Amino acid sequence: MRELENFIERALALSSSETITTEDLPQHLLTAPRTEGQAASLPPEGLDLEAHLERVRSELMSQALERTGGSQTQAAGLLRMSFRSFRYFAKKAALIGGRSEDEERGGPRE
Repeated sequence: MRELENFIERALALSSSETITTEDLPQHLLTAPRTEGQAASLPPEGLDLEAHLERVRSELMSQALERTGGSQTQAAGLLRMSFRSFRYFAKKAALIGGRSEDEERGGPRE
C-alpha cells in the first residue's frame, strides 16, 4: 500500500497539470505484461504464430511443473491437457522435471 501512495505522490508532484496523464506515468507501467483478460495484439512487423504459441505453451507448462513439484499428471490437469499431450509437448520443448505416468501411479519404472 505504501508503494502505491509513493507512486501517486510522485505522479502528482511531477505532473504539469492537475490531471495525471500517461505522460506522468513511469514507462514500465505503460509497457506492463498483459494480464489474462487483455487481448493479444499483432506487432507491426508481424510474428511467427507457431513459434509464439510454442513459447507460450512451454512457459505455461514449465510453470505448471513448478507449481506441482514436477508432477506431469498434475501439471497436465492444471492446463486441462491429457497426460499424453502434456508428455509429448514437454519432450518437444525439452522441459525437465516430472516422473513417468507409472511412477506417479506407484507402478514400476519402465
